[in-house]
Amino acid sequence: MRSEYVEMLEGQIAKSNNGIVRTKLLTFGVSADSLAIAKPRLERVEADVMGNFKKLGVQSRSLNGLERLEMLHDQLPPATPNLSASHEI
Repeated sequence: MRSEYVEMLEGQIAKSNNGIVRTKLLTFGVSADSLAIAKPRLERVEADVMGNFKKLGVQSRSLNGLERLEMLHDQLPPATPNLSASHEI
């Protein structure tokens, strides 16, 4: 199976179309005294970033909280079953 995959990748590279999709994440924040102040600021920054990506011809979209957690979960190694987090001090 590995050799078949390597052959497929070599074929894609030879065609100059590797078919590999890369996902890059950008996280930003703002300094504010309250959520009511931070939310409009974050929305303006988001609109600016999305607009700039659009000018560059880059596809982009915002993630909601659940999507962010899922992305983080997918990037981290599986938890070791013998270890557990303790919130006691």
